[in-house]
Amino acid sequence: MSELAAKVITYSENDINEAFLEEISPHLEKLRTYCKYLSTWDGEDLYQETLLKAFIYRMKFHHGSSPFTKALLFRIAKNMWIDMYRKHRGRVVLCEEVEQRGTDSIRYDEVRELIEHVADHLSERHVNMLLMFHAFHYSIKEIALISNTSVPSVKTALHRTRTKLRKARQGRRLQFIMVSNHLQVERWVYAVMSGDPSDILADVSQN
Repeated sequence: MSELAAKVITYSENDINEAFLEEISPHLEKLRTYCKYLSTWDGEDLYQETLLKAFIYRMKFHHGSSPFTKALLFRIAKNMWIDMYRKHRGRVVLCEEVEQRGTDSIRYDEVRELIEHVADHLSERHVNMLLMFHAFHYSIKEIALISNTSVPSVKTALHRTRTKLRKARQGRRLQFIMVSNHLQVERWVYAVMSGDPSDILADVSQN
């Protein structure tokens, strides 16, 4: 038994914890399955982290209120899963064009020029998805989960972004979507240069 699981079970001597375990027990099997769906390799750790987080949440905010629902437990699990990705994603490179140059040769002006070009033709949501897929190597399923949308929707969005960028490279006239907030471009550049997708994940999960 892991240390996290032991922490939860240790509280079983307390009547409050027994009530907590009783109220979440109908959802435990589905919660475990959901955690393994989110993370094949770390599903069990995610499951135990979610239980501990739910217990702490109950003690701090929900004591005496209505029982935990499956939806709330799933939301806690998903937020924990996003946090895990924020902590463990390593340094990455932007798209095939930049990957071919090697990480040591990436310069700020090159990355910014590429991102500005992408941002001129795509919505912020589509830029975020494109970076998650090509720069940070998230799977389509992961992007769908984080952005609260379906896998087919993500596939369609990525296909449209590639089509627009391909037309732009071929010199076709496109409707430009000028990014009015240059700070947003700077955030994308920083995310790619630092290998830290935290801001992108936050934007996608909240929209």
